[in-house]
Amino acid sequence: MRYDRRSRQFVSYLSGLSAEGLDFSRDGEWVTYVSLPQATLWRSRLDGSQQLQLTDSSTVVGLPRWSPDGKRIAFSARKPGADWKIFVVSADGGSPEQVISGEGLELDPTWSPDGNFLAYSTDYFDLHSVVHLVDLRTHHVSTVPGSEGFFSPHWSRDGRFLFAVSHKLQNPQKLLTYTFTTQKWEQLLLAKSIDYPTWSRSGEYIHFINFVEDGTPFYRVRVSDHKLERIGVVSLPRGNGERAIRSVDGAGP
Repeated sequence: MRYDRRSRQFVSYLSGLSAEGLDFSRDGEWVTYVSLPQATLWRSRLDGSQQLQLTDSSTVVGLPRWSPDGKRIAFSARKPGADWKIFVVSADGGSPEQVISGEGLELDPTWSPDGNFLAYSTDYFDLHSVVHLVDLRTHHVSTVPGSEGFFSPHWSRDGRFLFAVSHKLQNPQKLLTYTFTTQKWEQLLLAKSIDYPTWSRSGEYIHFINFVEDGTPFYRVRVSDHKLERIGVVSLPRGNGERAIRSVDGAGP
């Protein structure tokens, strides 16, 4: 589905493709997604042409992210009986590479603007979850200071900030930004539920869905002054919003 701000309605997108977790290349020419119910990774042109399957049915895939140069896709995947781990695969296909060896959950990867690092979180429901950085050149893993209890990191395009969300069991949840130069977190927002947050293309806003509110509304918050704006409503029964494919103004092509 795609949200049309003029008509204030959600309309069919990519011919009603059964998919979730859309992410768009920075040049706006390509989209990657996870097919449903197969949970395999794909990429295609925006018009649905040049489709290419990037993973097989041996793994369940979630939350793919294009690299800044459009050549690679990072994603979390889980094999039967194993933890979620982060992989990187060429957008032209090939064998996915597991980024970090060893045990432990690795979720929701996000690229640094230079493509050399990924930030990721551990467990959405772990009070001690943290945000990690992994250097793709050395595979060295470090922890973002003060990130205990946070998850779903997203790197800003200019590289100055990360944002993250506080633990799912907190009520209300916090949306926060981390400034790399000061190594400090700043609270942007409190909300009952902050789901699938994402930067706008301009970097001016952070968009998110609220799954616990009736109608499953979409919001955006302006980073500069923390102003919150309700964008639209999916009009799905409570809890079913996770099946909506979001492409709000600034988050999609």
